[in-house]
Amino acid sequence: MEEIVFGTGRVRSPDVFKEAYLAGYRVFDTAVSYLNDRALLAAVDRCDAGRQARLIHKVQPYRVAAQFERLILPRLGGRQLDTLLLHHPALFVLDARPAGFMKAWNELENLVSRGLVRRIGCSNAGASFIEYLCQHASVKPSVNQIECHPLNCDEDLLRCCQERNVEVQCYSPLGGGRAPVLESSTIQAIARVARRSPAQVCLRWLIQKGLVPIVRTHSVEHMRDNLQALTFSLDDQQMVAIDAIGRIAKVWDDPIKRGCLTATVTATEIHVANRLRFAGRSLRHYLEVELFLRGGLRESAYGPASR
Repeated sequence: MEEIVFGTGRVRSPDVFKEAYLAGYRVFDTAVSYLNDRALLAAVDRCDAGRQARLIHKVQPYRVAAQFERLILPRLGGRQLDTLLLHHPALFVLDARPAGFMKAWNELENLVSRGLVRRIGCSNAGASFIEYLCQHASVKPSVNQIECHPLNCDEDLLRCCQERNVEVQCYSPLGGGRAPVLESSTIQAIARVARRSPAQVCLRWLIQKGLVPIVRTHSVEHMRDNLQALTFSLDDQQMVAIDAIGRIAKVWDDPIKRGCLTATVTATEIHVANRLRFAGRSLRHYLEVELFLRGGLRESAYGPASR
């Protein structure tokens, strides 16, 4: 089924979440570090008598069960969480052994077996992590979230996921910052011919590639505009033209994401790029989780907008 996920990111306003639901969104993406799931759940509950909304949540791969049971479960009101992801799969594997990574994954599997979570997966996982999990995990990954748009599309990673029936959800589908996707002359030309907005063209391109876009906006007009990507199709020539746009820019680029996306996982080791910087950033996430669990963090040390 084709769908578009509403991403909450740094948004904290219950009114925005309510408007997104009323506009037609039924899947919402959040994370412990976004500090907004309480407002999100309260907003959709006020207009969701049938509990139609589904929630995608993310935790760091450290004390996974504690994060879920103390920071997520009490807010679910007895409902099952649709999807729970490891936000950065390599993050705390500083001893460079797959056992550390699998310990976190086993905690996710236990939540599935208890009926508390329907699907599990990763955010920012490279092909090596996906392949390792599909070979060794009892519960295979169902989802992988990655940055993907016409200026940054890793076809090899997409193929790895799709061949293993792992749904790929795409954050920053419209680019932004260092990746001005909507300014692409190719996108704009196709938008004029299709009589659609450049944003709709980008989202439709992803959908026709079998991917699930995650959009984020405060604007009710943009919420509705984005959903119109579900109502039309691009022809083969238009798809090929967008495929041919150079893969030249990322919205998000930091040592943690590079390490997770390019890591090589073997039977005995996990190799990550730029290991010293990766370790330093990982320590910040480690401390953040501890502060969350101790109830002493009100604003994310790493930033609620981090993907």
